[in-house]
Amino acid sequence: MKKTKVNPEDEITLGKMTPKPIPEDSYQGNFFDVFRDADHKDYLLVAGGIILSAVNGALVPFNSLIFEGSPDNFYAFENIGSGIANALMEGESQYQNGTLNMPWFSSEIKFFCLRYFYLGLALFLCSYCANACLYTLCERRLHCIRKHYLKSVLRQDAKWFDEHTIGGLTQKMSSGIEKIKDGIGDKIGVLVGGVATFISGVSLGFYMCWQLTLVMMITVPLQLGSMYLSAKHLNRATKNEMSAYSNAGGMANEVIAGIRTVMAFNAQPFEINRYAHQLDEARKMGIRKAMILAICTAFPLMLMFCCMAVAFWYGATLASQGAVSSGAVFAVFWAVLIGTRRLGEAAPHLGAITGARLAIHDIFKVIDHEPEIKCTSSEGKIPDRIQGKLTFDGIEFTYPTRPELKILKGVSFEVNPGETVALVGHSGCGKSTSIGLLMRFYNQGAGVRYNTVIGAGAVQLSGGQKQRVAIARAIVRKPQILLLDEATSALDTESERMVQAALDKASKGRTTLCIAHRLSTIRNASKILVFDQGLIAERGTYDELIADEDGIFASMVRAQEIERAKEDTTLDDDEDEKDHKAFHRDSVTSVEEREQQQSLARDSTRLRQSMISTTTQVPEWEIESAREEMIEEGAMEASLVDIFKYSSPEMRNVLIALVFTLIRGLTWPAFSIVYGQLFKILSAGGDDVSIKALLNSLWFLLLAFTSGISTLISGGLLGKAGETMSGRLRMDVFRNIMQQDASYFDDPKHNTGSLTSRLATDAPNVQAAIDQRLAEVLTGVVSLFTGVGVAFYYGWNMAPIGLATALLLVVVQSAVAQYLKFRGQKDMDSAIEASRLVTESISNWKTVQALTKQEYMYDSFTAASKSPHRRAIVRGLWQSLSFALAGSFVMWNFAIAYMFGLWLISNNWSTPYTVFQVIEALNMASMSVMLAASYFPEYVRARISAGIMFTMIRQRSVIDNRGLTGDLPPIRGNILMRGVYFAYPNRRRQLVLDGFNMSANFGQTVALVGPSGCGKSTTIQLIERYYDALCGTIKVDDSDIREISVKHLRDNIALVGQEPTLFNLTIRENITYGLENITQDAVEKAATLANIHTFVMGLPEGYDTSVGASGGRLSGGQKQRIAIARAIVRDPKILLLDEATSALDTESEKIVQEALDKARLGRTCIVIAHRLSTIQNADKIIVCRNGKAIEEGTHQTLLARRGLYYRLVEKQLT
Repeated sequence: MKKTKVNPEDEITLGKMTPKPIPEDSYQGNFFDVFRDADHKDYLLVAGGIILSAVNGALVPFNSLIFEGSPDNFYAFENIGSGIANALMEGESQYQNGTLNMPWFSSEIKFFCLRYFYLGLALFLCSYCANACLYTLCERRLHCIRKHYLKSVLRQDAKWFDEHTIGGLTQKMSSGIEKIKDGIGDKIGVLVGGVATFISGVSLGFYMCWQLTLVMMITVPLQLGSMYLSAKHLNRATKNEMSAYSNAGGMANEVIAGIRTVMAFNAQPFEINRYAHQLDEARKMGIRKAMILAICTAFPLMLMFCCMAVAFWYGATLASQGAVSSGAVFAVFWAVLIGTRRLGEAAPHLGAITGARLAIHDIFKVIDHEPEIKCTSSEGKIPDRIQGKLTFDGIEFTYPTRPELKILKGVSFEVNPGETVALVGHSGCGKSTSIGLLMRFYNQGAGVRYNTVIGAGAVQLSGGQKQRVAIARAIVRKPQILLLDEATSALDTESERMVQAALDKASKGRTTLCIAHRLSTIRNASKILVFDQGLIAERGTYDELIADEDGIFASMVRAQEIERAKEDTTLDDDEDEKDHKAFHRDSVTSVEEREQQQSLARDSTRLRQSMISTTTQVPEWEIESAREEMIEEGAMEASLVDIFKYSSPEMRNVLIALVFTLIRGLTWPAFSIVYGQLFKILSAGGDDVSIKALLNSLWFLLLAFTSGISTLISGGLLGKAGETMSGRLRMDVFRNIMQQDASYFDDPKHNTGSLTSRLATDAPNVQAAIDQRLAEVLTGVVSLFTGVGVAFYYGWNMAPIGLATALLLVVVQSAVAQYLKFRGQKDMDSAIEASRLVTESISNWKTVQALTKQEYMYDSFTAASKSPHRRAIVRGLWQSLSFALAGSFVMWNFAIAYMFGLWLISNNWSTPYTVFQVIEALNMASMSVMLAASYFPEYVRARISAGIMFTMIRQRSVIDNRGLTGDLPPIRGNILMRGVYFAYPNRRRQLVLDGFNMSANFGQTVALVGPSGCGKSTTIQLIERYYDALCGTIKVDDSDIREISVKHLRDNIALVGQEPTLFNLTIRENITYGLENITQDAVEKAATLANIHTFVMGLPEGYDTSVGASGGRLSGGQKQRIAIARAIVRDPKILLLDEATSALDTESEKIVQEALDKARLGRTCIVIAHRLSTIQNADKIIVCRNGKAIEEGTHQTLLARRGLYYRLVEKQLT
């Protein structure tokens, strides 16, 4: 990059006259982008993984070759057949005739057992090496992609960040990377192996008997077609179901987030009904999906048994004609069937590769994006020294995300070196935008800027100590230009003074450009520029501007004349100042900040999990995490009996389904018997082989019918029962959440995200215990016990060896799983630092860019991610071992079992037929139980989730929010509080109210003022009866508040808070929230009083306009006026106003204040206000400190008393 040295006197232009046109994004996403910047090791790994997966897949059908052997006596043994099946059948025939040639039989069985062992060994080595290559490759590539992604995100400009959410960016690095992992890991091996198995199986089939293979091939398109259609319809049904449940979850999240508003307006029944309606839609979709899943499971099973009937009859006919050996009938069938099934099972994994391709598109679109402003580029002029003169000349600007709204409309001003210039004006007038342009976060649309330093200056942070650290961080860089964007706006009065003193020192000798809403902080500015609607309307010193009484600045000063800090004022002479400060630090964090922190923590955890997991299956530590949450909730694991008891309304369907599940479970043991009979028929030989085989095939057709019908009915009924039970469980939990009091939601473990997650994830987890997965598990269990029973029935002395080898596999697999579980927590811990660096650097991108620390953060992440990267590779190697053992077990099991059977036959303790029958019965049983075993972890999660949700349903609120109990006296509106003591349930040691007294008579407006944490908002919450006082008396009229029905009480109270909570409903539904049968006239009358009717009627859909999620389609002032209309329409006897205008700019405040003044007429009104100008006309002002009411009177009498109220006013004025 070319760098140009310039003299300090030269003018430096930042930005261009017009933004550079950016070409349309043409990147479509290429799967092979994953291998960008790959080295020879990566290519060796991918080649090794694919080749070995193909070899592994191709070897699988060779089981059939050993079973039947070569038709040309490939093994050159003196035998009549060429496979273990033929040896067994000939042995059985000789055994029945009493002519068994034991030396020949023994050598045959030993030979084929050795072949089974070698095949098992080859499968083990190929599987292990293939998976090890693919896991290692996957982790190496993802490690590289993560680094490139973070580096690219940190170099983007503000325009790009405006178009992307922080959560979305971190999620791409976790869930997006997970999708890529899913597509380029073992799934490639499964796909390649599936294709290889199909080609190998069909080739071996043609090699052994082309006629039978040709007949089998007719069914292949049917098998593959049914699998494709099943997957297609199932995906569509799943998407519809997920969409429906997502809508229900979004609604629940919005309601729980605004739970205090729901309680205040007695809207619990309305929200419960709304949630029930959403769940009903989702339940219908879920039942439809269950039926499709049942059909998708039943049809391939029916098809397979029908295929067996045809193939075995035709094969027996060929065998009777001497066209093929008897063993070839079995071998060809299994070779082709295994090939087809493996290909069909691999096909759905194409979806994972498609998902990976889409994720690659999203992630590489970020990596390849070139920002318009290249903040990491070293290109451009580099002056020897910055003097600090700023010139804005005709600057125009619109934000890229809102091109129709021009923010700056030709702004021009100069700042000379060493001057302090303040920018003031109402919200949205362009002050902060000017700072953003100076920092080069954006390019202006027109105009030129000169003599500006990039990357220097202070960055806005919250909290007194943090702010001073930020100031120190700015000063240590020795900048000539200092930018202060509302550097003290988030602080209390005392912290503000300390920080302001630090800022005054920092500004000396530097050009300072500051933005301030608190006009008292800019009295000493060299120049003040007043912005209005994107233009500079006034300019001058503080005294010059205040002298113009009709000017904008003078009117702003008057509006804030006795404005105090928003929520953070403390007093120098507080006796318990330290205690209150400590309390304050615990309590001031806003709900939004807390939820943002929780969101970042969740993002960090997801990223950490993504960095150390080697498979997309549910890891053990996730179950352990769920168990910890259960213990934290005070719950215990529910038993399956508890779940079934809860499911009693669905029990009729469940019992019918269980009968059919039992029939379905008997299918495979029954198959092993019918299969064994075919063995006998072919062993015996004779002219009637074809007829006997035809009759035997009728049993296969019967199995096809019974298995298909039983699978369809059991799956469908259990699916329906599971969906119904899950919906009822969600409904019961949500209903109980709606009936809890405020203390329940104060508990950190009951935050909005946690409760919404319970509804979204725990209910489906419990559903797993009773839906189609129950059918799969019971089928496996029934097949296991019946198969073992059949095995013991035919050969009690042969059966134990099969069980012993299976037990050995289970022990080894469990040992590997336990080791991975042991490693799991250390793996997670190793990724903590790396995941924290990612989430913090992306969420604080402005700070990182302002301090030009992109390379530092990237290098820190690279260093921190080395350890989790290494551990993930080692984890992948252990995971590969587990897969390899499972893949080779069947061959080794055959080798051991047939050798044991040979020993029994040689001692005359068993027969060849018995050995074959027992091994096939146990093989079928083990196949069924291995399929069912994949669902066992889901049962563990189901018990944990059920324990949590059943505990949540049983939790009872201290305050009856439903209002079913209590008196219903007529309420006039008199309020009395005497000797009230209160501490929040999650901070019992800190008294918020300490003997508090107040009274308000009907029609009075009573204002509560005082420093933060003195108990003002708590008073309102006690009047609303969100909580009960520890002791003391709270009366409404002459009735104790605890004796009045909560619903009746809240029907006569209306609350307007600082941040109004609106719901994703229409304007009419928000105004009539919690009420029924309200006329349109009443709605319009309330809206007119709230100064919002004219605005609403100007909208295309009027009162039927949706306000969007959390009222996002409206401005702060509009939302506040709708909240006031919502309060007025109820015609409350008591109106509670908790800082109803503090979050608004001066212009919006005037309109809202007018509406509030109208709303107060004719009712008791309790007001909390920090802008004391808004309560000067109150009938009574109560001054609170340390939980006590220490002064009471009108504005004038309190000023005359020269007490705490007087000092509050005086402090603000100075």
